[in-house]
Amino acid sequence: MSRTRFFQNALNLLLPDRCLLCLLALPDARSDYLCEHCRMALPLNVHSCWRCALPLPGLEQTPKDVVCGGCRVAPLADRAIAPLTYTPLSARLIQRCKFGHGQREAICLSQLIATAIVLGYPEGLPELIIPVPTSFLNHLRRGGNPCHLLAKPLAARFKLPVVASSVRRKHSAPQRKKTRRQRLNLPGNTFTLRKTWLIGGTLAHEIQGRHVVVIDDVMTTGTTARHMIRLLRGAGASRVDLWAAARAETPGP
Repeated sequence: MSRTRFFQNALNLLLPDRCLLCLLALPDARSDYLCEHCRMALPLNVHSCWRCALPLPGLEQTPKDVVCGGCRVAPLADRAIAPLTYTPLSARLIQRCKFGHGQREAICLSQLIATAIVLGYPEGLPELIIPVPTSFLNHLRRGGNPCHLLAKPLAARFKLPVVASSVRRKHSAPQRKKTRRQRLNLPGNTFTLRKTWLIGGTLAHEIQGRHVVVIDDVMTTGTTARHMIRLLRGAGASRVDLWAAARAETPGP
């Protein structure tokens, strides 16, 4: 046994890590910080729409390119992945990541996304990662951007660059405080390209004709993602995918 492994085992014995959900002491180091029981209890989004990740119950398997009714009319993304459905259990992980700047929760959720990516991307990975931004005030209140927290482990895992400061978000009331109607009526100017990037042509040049992915923490109506995707396509991206930690079972617009 190596010295590093010996000290790691001793540290786990003296100060055992605890499961993120049930707080049970973990017998060994777990990269996702979950015990076996909580990992099995996670609400996996196994069969979902190819374009918006909306859960599609009743399917024993998800054929390639299967889409929900809404995406047949107005597809959200070229490929969408959300490994969890949004339930009280998954919401605990996401809210700690979102409002508590939870590094461990972000690592756990990013690993779930990574597993879904490995299983669901036979056609090749994106070239750039663009997290959904927060407004300046919300960034200060939360102490960071949860979507950026999710993006960093994924960027390291798949060796992809993160473009985190290219899009600005106009401040408004948090989405969780809005009704469904208000979320669907998100103003068209909520997201804009930063002027410094536009003047230099950096963002447009970087994504022109390239395959990019937007990272969000949770999708409910999908309106936020739709605005982001529309903006990036207008800036020249040839393909825009979407990765999210969880997807609500409420259909999008």
